[in-house]
Amino acid sequence: GKDPRNYALIAFGGAGPIHAFRIAEIMKLKKIICPAAAGTASALGLLVAPMAVDYVRSYMVRLDRLDWAHVNRIFEEMESDAAKALAATGVGRKEIIFERTADMRYYGQFYEIPSVIPAGKLGPESLPRIVEDFYQAYDRSFGRHLTGTPIQGLTWRLRASCAAPQLSIHYSGKKVAAERSGIKGKRSAYFPEQGKFVETTVYDRYSLAPGAAFDGPAIIEERESTTIVGLHSRVTVDDHLNFIIERE
Repeated sequence: GKDPRNYALIAFGGAGPIHAFRIAEIMKLKKIICPAAAGTASALGLLVAPMAVDYVRSYMVRLDRLDWAHVNRIFEEMESDAAKALAATGVGRKEIIFERTADMRYYGQFYEIPSVIPAGKLGPESLPRIVEDFYQAYDRSFGRHLTGTPIQGLTWRLRASCAAPQLSIHYSGKKVAAERSGIKGKRSAYFPEQGKFVETTVYDRYSLAPGAAFDGPAIIEERESTTIVGLHSRVTVDDHLNFIIERE
């Protein structure tokens, strides 16, 4: 429900920088950010993401008929299994962060929404908070909620994770033959908005240092991807070697 024109588009993945400019045109976005090594973003995410495991148990019940001993047993077993799984990767018990949720719905509905379940031992005194958390989750999804209607829990979930690692990432690439400006040459490229082939400058990404700037159209080549920059735009390279593409 928000206006996308107020945001920048981040292009990642091998194909992201190829299509980002055209998508920005369609969505009327003014700014595109193309990180360095965009084609390896998923691999980087896998390597630096905090260790985590997810467990799921089914227990379909109305909250006003809930067997609290059974729910506590479900979460205790999942926490125990999760702690063992993370311990095998070298994560200590004190480092683990447990997050509980449940997929809930109003009784008689055919779709569920995730709702927070409080930590610790649960009992009848926990019910008002669980119901209120469901109301808040429902409000976020639909802008309103119902009171006095039975709520049903279906799937009980536990996510166990550790804190994200502190990283210092340094990017370096081997330069290929190019002018000091980073230009490798020129070639004709087809731009739909022009309906014809346009003489386009080709750049070597690894030769572009922070502070470099040039106008589109342009083709910027690197090992994992290619960035396409359309007409009526300006490209600058920031201190982290991101391309900041601004459309007129």
